[in-house]
Amino acid sequence: MTKQMKKQSVKQNKGTGHTVAGVIAMLVLAFSSIVVNANGAAWGGAAGFDSFLTTLFFILFWSMFIVIYKSNNVLSKLYYVMSLLLCMAAACGFVLRLMGTGGFISAAFVSIVAVPFYGFTMFADWTVIYGIATAVTLWWMLYTGANVRRLKEERNGVISEEKNKGTRKVN
Repeated sequence: MTKQMKKQSVKQNKGTGHTVAGVIAMLVLAFSSIVVNANGAAWGGAAGFDSFLTTLFFILFWSMFIVIYKSNNVLSKLYYVMSLLLCMAAACGFVLRLMGTGGFISAAFVSIVAVPFYGFTMFADWTVIYGIATAVTLWWMLYTGANVRRLKEERNGVISEEKNKGTRKVN
């Protein structure tokens, strides 16, 4: 086993604790944004400063988790799926608001993104908020998608190196 493969193996084994911590942090963040913003999002109206700060922290910490855990294969895939769901919900909300359809049907599709981004109602209407949410979650999705692809290519490169080291060319 080469030094590079040993380092890769140690790096992968070290990531288990980080995976659990990353999942717990993601769940705590999602739950706290729901607790603080859900009541206001359900009843409407402008958000207070606490909801605005919660929204900012949600965006900041989600972005930090994505960058910090970019070398963790499991978390990168999990964050990609969550970013994809959030992006689809935000885009759906944006399109529905542009078309002028709203109400219960749109709320069922977009509540996953409406609650965490509710704090922006302090400054903007829902069409602008869904536009912001679409842009932010699209960035998250593209970044995590690139990480998943990079990790897959790295993993395949290490496997290919192992196979190539075992074979010998005959001249």
